[in-house]
Amino acid sequence: MVLGVLAYPLAWAAWISLTDLSPRLDGPARFVGLANYVRLVTNPDYRFWPAAATTAAYVLVTSGMKLAVGIGIALLLRRPVRGRALVLLAVFLPWVYPASVAVIGWYWTLNPPLITSYSLVAGNLKQAVDDIFGSGAYAFASVALFNIWRGGAFTGIFLLAGLNAIPPELFEYARLECDSAWRRFWLVTVPLLRSFLALAVFLSLTTAFADLSNVWMLTGGRVVFPVIGTEAYWLAIKAGQFGPGAALSLTLVPPLLAALYGLFRIFDPPEERSLSKGASTAPSEPPPEPDCAGKAGASSEGGSAPLPNLPPGSRRQSRRSDREREGSRVTRRGWSRVGHAVMLGLVVLGSLFPIYFMLVQSLKTPQEDVFGHPLIVLHPTLDNFRELFGEAPEQGGIISRSLLPAYPFVEWLENTAIVFAGSLALTLAVSIMAGYALGRLR
Repeated sequence: MVLGVLAYPLAWAAWISLTDLSPRLDGPARFVGLANYVRLVTNPDYRFWPAAATTAAYVLVTSGMKLAVGIGIALLLRRPVRGRALVLLAVFLPWVYPASVAVIGWYWTLNPPLITSYSLVAGNLKQAVDDIFGSGAYAFASVALFNIWRGGAFTGIFLLAGLNAIPPELFEYARLECDSAWRRFWLVTVPLLRSFLALAVFLSLTTAFADLSNVWMLTGGRVVFPVIGTEAYWLAIKAGQFGPGAALSLTLVPPLLAALYGLFRIFDPPEERSLSKGASTAPSEPPPEPDCAGKAGASSEGGSAPLPNLPPGSRRQSRRSDREREGSRVTRRGWSRVGHAVMLGLVVLGSLFPIYFMLVQSLKTPQEDVFGHPLIVLHPTLDNFRELFGEAPEQGGIISRSLLPAYPFVEWLENTAIVFAGSLALTLAVSIMAGYALGRLR
């Protein structure tokens, strides 16, 4: 049942890609074999190769940045600090906040559709970026930035769960054996997080490959750079060519399977799997020591080396040097805490800025939206919420609100609740059955 639910859409798309199904043709669909795939790679009108190149660049940029941002967030949140729970909530908010709503804040911030107080600045920035990198570069950067903002938060929380699952004694042992934090990260943290890193990268690749709605909404439907998702949508929905559209969407399957296989081989090599299978019969051995220089003054058995018999003057000089080293360590620790607090503040600011921007715009009057400051509201009003909930709006202003239609907010809320409840129930049912079935496999 689980296999049928998961495989049916893929199998249906595969069958459609082998036919000439189209609402513009009379009669039943005919089997055409691989003709749709041949036309994709040979006919320049389908723009397959530009779409494939843009998709590859988009996937590589967003996946790499999401992994880097996620690792940084995980390492920052792993360190105990006051207000850590609030920071964790702020970081997780970009992922749990509805993407269809958050993308509006990004769209209004980067591509203001109406005359606002910062439209000229945004227009000049867009023109400068497009002049330097080519047409569509600003739209590409806008979509990539939103994907990194939302996916980096999820990757950070996911890797933080992996860090918390590692016994802290291993990190303490590595800190005793190695002074360099960078080498501890590469020699201890990364190997212990390999499985989590592999899954995080694969999830990032899948979301980037299938990123159609965000591309469409952040460009206002004016997609000036082709990606495979938008091109497949145009072919199937707009042009009515279901066969070539399905074939174009299925071209994403081979790279995803290759990425999954490659990540599985990199982060779980066959030699380690064979060693893990024979671990039950082999005698237990202590974990290998990190290959980095240990702290000075520590003996091979972990005890401190005996102090030499020094004259009184040399002993006073030694004690003075110890105090200076201790003061230097305290100073470094203090600056480390300040830097940690600053980095956490930047993470919280970046996580909450789009939501704050939407809140500020919702409290503005039309006049202040055009002539006021984009990040500050000087004369807050609830007229926008009153209008949304069906109360009579005030008259006047740049746009007469009496000409605008009433918003069916209750209907929207009911439809959202139905879709949410249905998708949640179906997701839980399939996930529970899939987990049970996979757990029974040997």
